[in-house]
Amino acid sequence: MHEQDGDMDARRVNGRRRGAGAALPAVAEPDGTTSDDDDVVRRRRGLTALTRGILLARRRRFDAARAAFADALRADAALELTDDPAFWELERSAHLAAIDACRDVGRERDANVLEARLSVVYRPRLLHIASGDELVRPQAPTREGRG
Repeated sequence: MHEQDGDMDARRVNGRRRGAGAALPAVAEPDGTTSDDDDVVRRRRGLTALTRGILLARRRRFDAARAAFADALRADAALELTDDPAFWELERSAHLAAIDACRDVGRERDANVLEARLSVVYRPRLLHIASGDELVRPQAPTREGRG
C-alpha cells in the first residue's frame, strides 16, 4: 500500500495493518474504566501528532503541520511542543505554525512564551564592515580595571 505525504490512515497493530476507521479494542480495568482514559495513552497520542507535525513541517506543509500541532496539544494538555529536540531544528515558518496552533487550541500563554523564545533565536545580529569589504563580528566589551 502506497502512502502519500502525511497520510497516516494505515497503522500497525499487533503486527497487522488496520484502517484509520477501525478502533483499537478498549481494555477494561478492574474498576470498570478503560485504558483509553489513561494518561499514557493521551501522552502517546500527543507525541504521535507532534511527530507528524514535525514531519509535515520538514516537507514545508505548514498548514497541515499547524493542524497536527493543534491535534497534539488537544490530545495531551501537558504536552510542550518544545520538549522534542527535533522541533528546534525546524525552520521559522514551522515555528510560526506551532505558535498559531497554540492559539488555535486556546493556549495563549504557551504561544506568547514560544514567540518570545523565537524572538531571541531569530534576533538580528550586528555585523561591522572593516576595510576591504570584509565582514567582522563586533567583539563583546571587556571590563578593565577590576581588581
